[in-house]
Amino acid sequence: MTDFASYSDMADEADRYCVELRGWLDTFSSGPKKWPDHNIANKRRRLAWAEKIAELCRRAAQRDAA
Repeated sequence: MTDFASYSDMADEADRYCVELRGWLDTFSSGPKKWPDHNIANKRRRLAWAEKIAELCRRAAQRDAA
């Protein structure tokens, strides 16, 4: 398990997860490799969640820096 030293670290990790999810969606949300719609919807929901977590962690990091 990874320990996060700061909100900034958590925001960076959330950003990396967003990149992974966007890559998955680019590959598997349409075309010959398309996955079932419920899987795609789940990944989109996770992406929205991770984007919100990244935003909240960045705000917390800014607050702590002030």
